[in-house]
Amino acid sequence: MKPRILFLTTELPWPTDGGGKLRTAETLACLLHFAEVRVLSVSEASDASADARALQRALPGLGVEPPIPHPVRIRRRPLFLVRTAAVQLLRREPYLTAKFASATYQRRARSLVASFAPDLIWCDHLNVFPAARRVAREAGLPLVLDQHNVESDLFVRAAGAGRLAPLARWEGARLRRYEVAALCAADAVVAISGEDAARFAEMSGREAVTILPSMGELGEAPAPPPPSHRVAFLGTLSWPPNAEGVDWLAREVAQRAPELRFVVGGRGLAPAIARRAREAGIELAGWVEDPAAFFRAAGTAVVPLRSGSGIAMKLLDAMRAGVPVVSTPSGARGLPVRHERELLIAEDAHSMAEALRRLAADEDLRRRLVAGAWAYLQAHHARPALASRYREVVESARRRVQGRR
Repeated sequence: MKPRILFLTTELPWPTDGGGKLRTAETLACLLHFAEVRVLSVSEASDASADARALQRALPGLGVEPPIPHPVRIRRRPLFLVRTAAVQLLRREPYLTAKFASATYQRRARSLVASFAPDLIWCDHLNVFPAARRVAREAGLPLVLDQHNVESDLFVRAAGAGRLAPLARWEGARLRRYEVAALCAADAVVAISGEDAARFAEMSGREAVTILPSMGELGEAPAPPPPSHRVAFLGTLSWPPNAEGVDWLAREVAQRAPELRFVVGGRGLAPAIARRAREAGIELAGWVEDPAAFFRAAGTAVVPLRSGSGIAMKLLDAMRAGVPVVSTPSGARGLPVRHERELLIAEDAHSMAEALRRLAADEDLRRRLVAGAWAYLQAHHARPALASRYREVVESARRRVQGRR
């Protein structure tokens, strides 16, 4: 008999227009290999039923609950900022979890425990851990915490050095304490990379299971598109490391390679950075419906991240699309990829421009990197192999709870 998993997450993972959503959707696909899964999420849209149906079509057999209407990007909603601050004070929770606090979400989760009768609660993202822990404790169920990033490290790096930096660092320390407590409270912890797993162990003394991102059913290797001077980057541009990367392209890389034509896909870029990007000749394409077609239309992909945690999912997306990739070391962090084998790694703006020029001129290099990237994906990111890793996590968490009874 298949185990039943109640999967609690933040945003409805459809459309998969960001790395976090892509990771969540692929986790659901892996779990469906051996389990019955019901997913509960939120959505900024008042009616997300069309997206929920699309997710069900993409993942046959998945049970998708109607998403709870809830603001996610609450900086645009001043009243919800006040509400979040009140939740932080009353519950003594960090901003990251307080902004997702929802009585409706909590009630729906409890109702699903009663009607769906799950064998395990899967908490996807630290943001919804308060709700996941509460329902798991009430029902005596195993709880898995799936960490997409070392959230407290990300928060501290994003604090910067402005007027609000002291407050941001204080909040980062608060988040660190909460994150450590969550790591210790879960029955199993999933990390997206070996580096993140080691960081969790350092923070809490708790081992985490590393499961690299799934890239689905890979099929046949695509041939690389012909050489081109167009270079694509795709990501959720409201995420600070992605925005920082676009700004770096505009400020330092584009001027060193004026013959290249950069195109950036994604939404949420701050107006000041968008202005600098356009002034540097970078095309801002907005939302991208088909990542593979977007990458292949350009011919080459770039991952210009200068900081971050977890894994750059769009690097893997570009590899799957069959285009050669140039990345910074931060963009390739957490992945066992090698320079000149699966991609080119550039340390600074000068070497980034030179690497992109090489790919625009050398068709043999393009083919070699695409072939190496495809072999890497088959070995490390194929969905069937990763599904067995997820099964081991579920069984381990269930044994841990049974041992306490």
